[in-house]
Amino acid sequence: MADVQFTPRQAPKRSWNFFSWTPTSPSLAQEAEARLLSRMIYFRRDDAEKENHSHEMIARVGLVDLGEGRMINTLVIDRISESERTLPHKNVLVMCHGYGAGLGFFYRNYAGLSQSLSHDYRIYALDWLGMANSSRPAFPRIPRNASDKDIVDTAEDFFVSSLEKWREKMRIEKMTLMGHSLGGYLATAYTEKHPDRVSKLILVSPAGVSEPPPEALSLQQSKQLPLLYRFFRHLWSQNITPMSLVRVTGPYGPTLVSKYTTRRFAHLPTLDSTDLHSYIYHISAQRGSGEYALSHLLLPGAWARIPLPSRLRKLTVPTSFVYGDSDWMDYRAAVKVVQEEGGMRPEAAPRIVRVKSAGHHLYLDNPEGFNDALVAEVKGVADRESELIEYVHT
Repeated sequence: MADVQFTPRQAPKRSWNFFSWTPTSPSLAQEAEARLLSRMIYFRRDDAEKENHSHEMIARVGLVDLGEGRMINTLVIDRISESERTLPHKNVLVMCHGYGAGLGFFYRNYAGLSQSLSHDYRIYALDWLGMANSSRPAFPRIPRNASDKDIVDTAEDFFVSSLEKWREKMRIEKMTLMGHSLGGYLATAYTEKHPDRVSKLILVSPAGVSEPPPEALSLQQSKQLPLLYRFFRHLWSQNITPMSLVRVTGPYGPTLVSKYTTRRFAHLPTLDSTDLHSYIYHISAQRGSGEYALSHLLLPGAWARIPLPSRLRKLTVPTSFVYGDSDWMDYRAAVKVVQEEGGMRPEAAPRIVRVKSAGHHLYLDNPEGFNDALVAEVKGVADRESELIEYVHT
């Protein structure tokens, strides 16, 4: 892919030793990512010595330099026969992960998606600035007395401006933009600001669509709450993130992460579970940065400070919602956005689809169903033949 220029990574080295408190390093996080992506037989890291042309596809991962020391970790998948072109030549799908995740989370999907879309689409996946294997600049400090709007605008701009800079660097004119969970929230914020750069918006179990009920808002301020909840609320307000706990527990961090991964991803094959656990631990234990947006964008309970419904109803870009059928994000919030209070604009042509036998991480729970849903929404044609998905609104 001659038009994709990656910045050389520093020579892999372990920045920890036996006496280090946290057993991780950026190179270990990159190695963990590579183990997941190597499920694609045509994958290579950008620092590999030579390309393998024995397959019709090629997948590369590397850093895109935004300037000022900011780097976006980027995976690109295309066909070998078209990979040497020097100008944008195809439609583009850009996949964006959620909170506490990275582009490695879609490792079970890339091969199937590239097989279905590669003739018409180049596929990109990226790590948000300050997350996973992208660079980790200091997150903006926001005054304590700032309004909710100022807090949200500052936090969103950290990600939205870097995504726009990335698009410019990649010379992408327009893209189909997919975001999962918090990534869906941020993809909506990007589309709201740059609608001319998004041909289609696909929100996968997006955060911020549900509006908090009045009782939830009153709880945020109440002092008549159990001590444990008030303690949790205090940690949230102080930006004590799950990743902070992983870092502070040092050598016990991997065990802490495994308590989550072994329970949540018990359905995965043993090797997959092991590699995913390693990936989650190493990207979580890196220096804190983008993770600190959580309390600026969301309130305890994962309610958005400024909910998305009013913003979604203004969009003129075709928009799809994809949920798991056992998702803790409630698809009925999207139904409400689409069907109540005048609904979304006709140009948005909203669609809602659910993936069967899947929860919030539907791309891992049911990768074939997720791929069926995503391919159908990318192409804009409902897949009525797939038994793995169901349509709620078209």
